[in-house]
Amino acid sequence: MTSRADEISVSAGWDGQSANVKVKSRFFSAWDRFFGLKADKAGLGTAREVEVSQAMTKSRVTLIEAATIAVANQISENPELARKALAVFDRMNAQYDNTAATMVLVAEELKSEAAPALPTSIDGPDTLDEDLLNRWEQYAGAASSERAREKWARVLASEIRAPGTFSIKSLRVIDEIDPEVARLFERLCLSRVGRWIPDISHGLDRAELERLSDADLIREDEFPRSVPFSDGSKGDGTKWWMIRGVEYGVAISQDAPLKVDRSVLNLSDKLRFKDGVPVINVLVFTDTGDIVAKIAPNTPEVAFTNLFSGLLKYVDRPGIELLRKIERIGFVDVETSTP
Repeated sequence: MTSRADEISVSAGWDGQSANVKVKSRFFSAWDRFFGLKADKAGLGTAREVEVSQAMTKSRVTLIEAATIAVANQISENPELARKALAVFDRMNAQYDNTAATMVLVAEELKSEAAPALPTSIDGPDTLDEDLLNRWEQYAGAASSERAREKWARVLASEIRAPGTFSIKSLRVIDEIDPEVARLFERLCLSRVGRWIPDISHGLDRAELERLSDADLIREDEFPRSVPFSDGSKGDGTKWWMIRGVEYGVAISQDAPLKVDRSVLNLSDKLRFKDGVPVINVLVFTDTGDIVAKIAPNTPEVAFTNLFSGLLKYVDRPGIELLRKIERIGFVDVETSTP
């Protein structure tokens, strides 16, 4: 087992610019926890720590070899015991392979730019909670499909970035989600803006939303929830209504004619006016949805592009702009700023 984990650790490595030291420390401590060897290729441990870990690994191997001889003597005269032992070995081998493959995906996830919208904790422990790792290992060990491995890789990567993100209960919730419902939820999260989803842009039909509601992932309120645009202006003095995130946003000119009937208040309208300010109806996660959303890819460009496309039904260019934040400049129109 040591040799296979050692081979995988080579492909899982990254250079010094890809992640901060805390993230690396948490990742390799988890690796050591699962595979029983020090990740000395990362250059994180002292020479003494590596020697001690390698000595412990050799001791384990010696004990395993001795136990193997003892068991072999017993099963040589007992075919039924041999069959059971082989089944146990095959199961353990599969669990090991599944966990190792998932850990490689964890490393890839930690380097991914489309990571969940969670801050990386520079403070906090260098290692993760043992009980949580034990439970995660059970789920990862059973992850025989690529999709399942990707799911549990995102879970551990999120926990490595910010310890305490998940609890054992959270892992159980994630494990019990129906795969088809999980795919619907991922589609919904592509249009997520912070902790809400514009009703104008997610693209799911009524039946699909009901499935997510039945799974306790989104709230089903008697009256729709809404988010208002903020009042803003450009450097040229023109007034705009805006919804902005950290990197992207949308803006509607306050002088642009909107295809909205202001004389009638209809709460089901996806874009309407309230107290003279445009608002959009939104969907909100339940507590369970909040947990599952933590492992959904963070795609703000896609989310705001979807919102922009949805708003084009109500206002024409140039009365609406898709915004992108440029360092030392601020938010600019994507169309006019693209070379």
